[in-house]
Amino acid sequence: MSVSLNRIETRKRYSTLVSILAGAFIIFRALPIFSEYAREVIQAKSSGKNDLHEEGVDSVDRWDIFESKYFTIYHHPDANLRAIERRLKKRAFYFGRETLSGDASIEDKIGYRLDYLFKRAREILDMYPKMGKIKIKILTDRRQLRDEYYKIFGYQEEMKSFYVHKYETLYISEDDISDSIVVHEIAHAIIDSYFEVVPPKKLAEVMASYVDSHLEE
Repeated sequence: MSVSLNRIETRKRYSTLVSILAGAFIIFRALPIFSEYAREVIQAKSSGKNDLHEEGVDSVDRWDIFESKYFTIYHHPDANLRAIERRLKKRAFYFGRETLSGDASIEDKIGYRLDYLFKRAREILDMYPKMGKIKIKILTDRRQLRDEYYKIFGYQEEMKSFYVHKYETLYISEDDISDSIVVHEIAHAIIDSYFEVVPPKKLAEVMASYVDSHLEE
């Protein structure tokens, strides 16, 4: 009887050890992904010292600003707002019952489209976190976007857009703006605000891509 109990106890200890080692292995493998995302997002949630520079020196000398229900939009004075509005309507999908008056300004039209993309992203994710207005800064081109990224993170990266949770700001270039790119970044803003601990970068990318691929359903 004592022999059987010893064997059972040994098996339990072995099973516990295997579980601990497996868990450690998973955490170890996840650390590179986790730390990469932490540099850009998770540290932004911390009130302590982090790698992000203070948001202050913009690549644009002066911004023109307008607002919608969910966004504060910044753009340089020479931005082609009509072209931006057209690019935000590349994807054709149902707009619901909300309508704009015939004399709506181009700013109102852009804001309406952005608000709808925001609401659609929340529906697809089924996430409704409490959030302030998201800032959208529309840079002139990708070079200016790259410079803005460098001022924030201290190193250069080639991209069309990015979102920084610490500043609750979506950065995008006028040359690259589209509804697909914007809704992808909006999804990141919703995901980052929804979870108490921001998910790893690869998981967040999958979720944001899911929103874009189901936008027209």
